[in-house]
Amino acid sequence: MKPTRKPQGRTSDVQSNMYERAIPAPANEASADPSEIFCFVFILFNFQLITGLAWILHIMPALR
Repeated sequence: MKPTRKPQGRTSDVQSNMYERAIPAPANEASADPSEIFCFVFILFNFQLITGLAWILHIMPALR
């Protein structure tokens, strides 16, 4: 009695490979790293701080 082997066709191999590769991608892409969130918030905070200081320095002569 021969051992039954799984048929290794090209299409099923490619489909299983695509299926295995496609499953972790959305979860990996959707979950953001905490360091990325911190970096984004830090850049936004610095941008608002700099623009606020520039606006205050720009308005200063009119306040005298």
